[in-house]
Amino acid sequence: MKIGHLRLIGVFIAALLIVVAASFYVGEGHFSVRKLDGAQLRSSPIASGKSSTETAVNVGGNDGEGAGEVADVTKTSLRGLKTGSGPFAGEAVLLSGDSMSLGKAKILFDRENFPSLLNGFERKYSGDPEAQALKRLYFSDMKRQLSGRSDISGVDFECGTTVCIGALRLKGGVDDPNLVESTLGKTNPVYGLMETSDAVGDVIEKRFSFSVDPKVNSISSN
Repeated sequence: MKIGHLRLIGVFIAALLIVVAASFYVGEGHFSVRKLDGAQLRSSPIASGKSSTETAVNVGGNDGEGAGEVADVTKTSLRGLKTGSGPFAGEAVLLSGDSMSLGKAKILFDRENFPSLLNGFERKYSGDPEAQALKRLYFSDMKRQLSGRSDISGVDFECGTTVCIGALRLKGGVDDPNLVESTLGKTNPVYGLMETSDAVGDVIEKRFSFSVDPKVNSISSN
């Protein structure tokens, strides 16, 4: 086989691998992994996963279906959050070992569950000095990044000692796919960023979570 043909086949295989790595489907949910080139990666503290090129996972779907089996602590905490009579495991509901949990996020980022998750974080960590210091640090940076925008109708943000969660609301019904990623990680490190978009009327809510701990820098499918 000629060298030219071998090179052509090599280019085709490389292109195919990039497409597969950039987008994959699990059940009915669509999960996409955005990537940065080397120069961008070196200038950005955002990182998710042990691969040096992965920066954010988009959690598709709002119904929580197709997430697979999740830890009992997630279901127990969710029942407790909604009824007000039960334990809340805090940031552990979004973790799987030393990784951010995609399966748990798919359930907890549902529009029916996320407000309870925010309230649970607020109640559990309101008296924790470390969590409150992290909240002030990251929230002040977010406000600076959003100060020049007129399309933001609301912001929610809470932190534990390892995980922070939040939501950005865009008015006008026009999505900005890069809003969360461009708002976070400009000054302070962000790891294992997971996000989803949910349109309610003419408002698009971008829900997200991330780790502030470099030891919790990967995303697990569990």
